[in-house]
Amino acid sequence: MHFEDFDDDLSGEMEDFETLLNKSFEESEVDSNKMVKGVIVSITDEDVMIDVGSKIEGKIPVDEIKDAQGNLKFKAGDEIDVLLTGHRGERPNISYKKAIINAKKTAFIEANKENLEDMEIHGRIVRKNKGGYILEADEIEFFLPRSLAAFRDDERPDGKEYDARIVKYDEANGSIIISRRAILNERRKARREMLKKIVDDKEVMQGEIKKIKSYGMFVDVGGGVEGLVHYSEISYKGPVNPASIYKEGDTVEVIAIDFDKKTKKLSLSIKAAQPDPWKDIAEQLEEGDTIAVTVSNIEPYGVFVDLGNEIEGFLHISELSWEKNLKHPTDVVKVGDEIDTEVIELDLENRKLRVSLKRLQPKPFEGFMKANKEGDTVKGTVTTITDFGAFVKISGIEGLLHNEDASWDNKKCGELFKVGDEVEVVITK
Repeated sequence: MHFEDFDDDLSGEMEDFETLLNKSFEESEVDSNKMVKGVIVSITDEDVMIDVGSKIEGKIPVDEIKDAQGNLKFKAGDEIDVLLTGHRGERPNISYKKAIINAKKTAFIEANKENLEDMEIHGRIVRKNKGGYILEADEIEFFLPRSLAAFRDDERPDGKEYDARIVKYDEANGSIIISRRAILNERRKARREMLKKIVDDKEVMQGEIKKIKSYGMFVDVGGGVEGLVHYSEISYKGPVNPASIYKEGDTVEVIAIDFDKKTKKLSLSIKAAQPDPWKDIAEQLEEGDTIAVTVSNIEPYGVFVDLGNEIEGFLHISELSWEKNLKHPTDVVKVGDEIDTEVIELDLENRKLRVSLKRLQPKPFEGFMKANKEGDTVKGTVTTITDFGAFVKISGIEGLLHNEDASWDNKKCGELFKVGDEVEVVITK
């Protein structure tokens, strides 16, 4: 199949990025923030009053100037840096904690100025603001505008971790804009290109088994691409239970065999990535050949045998023995037995192989004919009684004893014998 018709719906994601960025700066709540010097006026058990040059002193919680052990880091009269974020009435809104965060952000911008834009980060959403979300990574806060967040309507991002890309920054006010949408677009594009190559090239790839189900295995082949190996695509022997062969985390070789453009589901095959053993036996076997096989599974109706090359044949119960009344295959073979069989059907088109065990064994009647002749007196066992006589087994061969040959007084076999009785008879024909 070809990939040119595949549509990953990227067009809906490719918005006017410059417009979004400009809007993001308008939405950012840090645009009016600025670092100012303040002097500690007083410290109580709950608050710290700080003079930042306004008519009224600013106030911060005392915990902001305590260290990890709960000790005060400053005293009244000390000068400290605080972040001025606006005013409530005439009282300035200030924060020492945010000043520390802002200082780290400024240092981060300075250290990475040459390659800051397009840098990828990983962090956790710590809070919302009026225009989007604040994502924290390595104690540095980044602004994720709602328009660049690409969250689903039902998604609750608070406290969750995400990847994002830095798309713009303003050194003057310390604002760093990040975009999760940019990362998602890049990954969708990379996945689309990866899928196109996988489907069109049909190359053997290595993948990691991520999840095993009864119907198959999900395999990651890299680049954010995952496909299903159906249980019928694992082995040339036929459908198998994946968990009996593999475990999650195993590495397997696979090849792409189908891609559903509607559901965007990729189908993979393990067996298609391996040499086809049926092509080999087409040149090596023909009906009538004798082959050694191993009993791999036993069912009431027959036996599955392994040729040792990813091919499984079938030995029907009727081909196990010349014994007509065989009740179960386990009366003849058990799992693991190595036996010689004759190929009686080789259907390469339908990948079907049938073998026979009894055809390599002497036919009981031929042996009986060599050992006995008409007129011989032999012993046998009654196996069945009918209205017209009884069947008697002699050396593996059943013969018919008619009622008129059972006795001189015209008694029927049912009156004279029961199943299991041993009788002495003469071969008449």
